[in-house]
Amino acid sequence: DARPGETTGRSDTMILLTLDAEHNCIKLTSFMRDLYVEIPGRKNNRLNAAYVFGGPDLLMRTMKKNFGIEVDHYVAVNFSILADVIDQLGGLVIDVPEEYLPRINAVIYQDNLVLGLPDTDGYIQEAGEQLLTGKQAQAYARYRYGTPDGDFGRTVRQREVVLKCLEKIKNLSMTELVQLAINNLDSVSTDMSVIDMITLAPA
Repeated sequence: DARPGETTGRSDTMILLTLDAEHNCIKLTSFMRDLYVEIPGRKNNRLNAAYVFGGPDLLMRTMKKNFGIEVDHYVAVNFSILADVIDQLGGLVIDVPEEYLPRINAVIYQDNLVLGLPDTDGYIQEAGEQLLTGKQAQAYARYRYGTPDGDFGRTVRQREVVLKCLEKIKNLSMTELVQLAINNLDSVSTDMSVIDMITLAPA
């Protein structure tokens, strides 16, 4: 959740992506940021604090310590890069619920404050199914206040956005897919090389 000008932050969204070759599918599993866990070498704390204390390495060790999960690779992405990638994919078609439209626009408003943009820049004007920009889709994935399911509902929306991105990526040629990865590699933190990505791309 690092904002512009910040070098680190908490891992407020943690999704384990599993390439299931046996069933020829991708599985997404969300881990709630406020889970109270044992962080190796630290006092017990919320799961999202592990990233602040020791980056992806400590977070992966924490996942293994508490859940028995061996994570092979990580990709850390901040808010603004998510929006950029969605724009590069041409936006996402999402059904915006009318009752939460003000909540989504409130997230966009806060982003605009941080980025020094006009207050209402990029506001969603109406509810219903529509093509959202990266900024709008990101806000849809991030809002949580005023909803009965709170952070649980937010993880559902986050997986929805990731899956919609993957659906669009499936339509890219291998050349386009590699180019998309190369174009954004400097904007993310990962232990994967370009060769690793190319090897996994067919899956």
